[in-house]
Amino acid sequence: MLAPSRRIERRPDLVSMLKASYAEVIDLSDREQHGVFLESTGSLCLDDEGRMAYAAISPRTDRNLTEEWAARMGYRLVAFTATDAHGQAYYHTNVMMFIGHGLAGICLESIAERALPGEMTRSEVESALAGGRLELVPISRAQVLSFCGNCLPLTNDLGERLLVMSSAAYRGFNPDQRAQISRRARMLHTELSAFEILGGGSARCLLGELF
Repeated sequence: MLAPSRRIERRPDLVSMLKASYAEVIDLSDREQHGVFLESTGSLCLDDEGRMAYAAISPRTDRNLTEEWAARMGYRLVAFTATDAHGQAYYHTNVMMFIGHGLAGICLESIAERALPGEMTRSEVESALAGGRLELVPISRAQVLSFCGNCLPLTNDLGERLLVMSSAAYRGFNPDQRAQISRRARMLHTELSAFEILGGGSARCLLGELF
């Protein structure tokens, strides 16, 4: 984690609990001492079926460490640069995209048309998503500010497909997008304005997945 204050959130008791269900533990936390960061579910948007890892490179998402993670986990890496309207890199990939239930919500307009070495252009990222047979839900930079990219696909214990988001994100999607998403999953939203205003994140930042 880039912020030292966030590093104390690592809890050995939870790691020990998870070890009972997972045979292998990959610990990259020592890279913090070298100023190299990969902030887990914020830094990576994963297409688990296609074994593709999408990463918007930023101070919190080091490209070399992301490549190492992808190689060790058996994913193909799709790295790119994505910036807001002021030219600042989005701090986390899951701010500007989500993947799940056959959908890929992504702010394509934020991705550079000319790529840096080792990264992909906007059209190459779009082609990678299409190659994974993902239906695109284009998100604008304005919608990113409403946290439309910060959604998480889940399946409940009844087998129902859900796309979890904040109420701000739900309002941020236009009617056509809501209809498009609803054909694939039920949109489940709740008010998270306090977290969004004070913490700068939304629903995806509050949830983690276990497989």
